[in-house]
Amino acid sequence: MTVTIIIMSLCMVLLVVGLLVFMARSGKPSKGGDSPPDQKHDPLQNTPIMQEMMAENMKGADRELFIRCCRYMELRKPFLVESFSLEDLSLAMFTNKLYLSQTINACTGRNFRNFVNNYRIMYAMDLFKKNNRLRVSDLSNLSGFHTPVSFNMAFKLMMDESPGAWCARTRLRNQRKTK
Repeated sequence: MTVTIIIMSLCMVLLVVGLLVFMARSGKPSKGGDSPPDQKHDPLQNTPIMQEMMAENMKGADRELFIRCCRYMELRKPFLVESFSLEDLSLAMFTNKLYLSQTINACTGRNFRNFVNNYRIMYAMDLFKKNNRLRVSDLSNLSGFHTPVSFNMAFKLMMDESPGAWCARTRLRNQRKTK
């Protein structure tokens, strides 16, 4: 019982922090060089916290299942295994594949593969922020993608730029901060 309360409290704190970061980010005008002008999506919308916030629109069992999925993905990081599948997640969630797939789609507007790739890309971005000497192929391998090509395609779909361009921009931004 106390573990459940602690986990729920932690999730609420993360949710509030995510909301505050999102609001702070969306309220600030973009500085030159911080993000490409043609970027269509706010990357914060792809974070697990934002996915939980999307679930707020859902009620009952669907919402609870989706939140459990997000927590499982964040804590266990099963997406790092290349062969991770909808069946694996449905077994972990004690539900069937069809219901889980429909729930993920209703909460995120994405299919299962894009849902998983979202976690992989966010993980790769965190890895790069910690070690900006990693190559795109390293990021691909370390984040659970089958090939660098699939990583490039998924990254471009989610972030509207190639991983190489994002890495170069992030590296440059970090160099400016250290000067």
